[in-house]
Amino acid sequence: MRSPKPNFLTCSLLVLLSVGTLLAGCTAIGGKPFTPVDPTSDKAVIYIYRPRTFVGGAVSYPIYINNQKVTTLPHTGYYGYLAEPGEVFVAAKTPENEAHVKLDVKAGEEYYIKGGTATGQFSGRATLDQVHSSQGREEIKDCAYYPAYDELKKD
Repeated sequence: MRSPKPNFLTCSLLVLLSVGTLLAGCTAIGGKPFTPVDPTSDKAVIYIYRPRTFVGGAVSYPIYINNQKVTTLPHTGYYGYLAEPGEVFVAAKTPENEAHVKLDVKAGEEYYIKGGTATGQFSGRATLDQVHSSQGREEIKDCAYYPAYDELKKD
């Protein structure tokens, strides 16, 4: 006995559900849209973000500032960190590599660190690059807030 052929409507619904599921997987879990943090007169703001890209969407990695874990950075996520003036070391770690950016932070300033992924032998490799504030402000608009590590541990 032959099994019935799926009709056009059934196939269309399956395609739409599949695409919707894939797109939903590309949104950061935090969900809150980008909201700027005003730097204070005695601190700077460092934004670490990962804009939407085709490669590496399933990879998240921890972010460290001055060797202290502050958050995990998912695809299309961002985190804003208030920093004291002076040298600040930002790092991202995956099983295959560590990416680093060193900043000379000045109070009242904004800094943008763009995260990404590169192909690794067994898993994605983290990338971090300091970008100009005009580029960072534009790219971070499509990112969603991801909570600090301390907030994540409470769940």
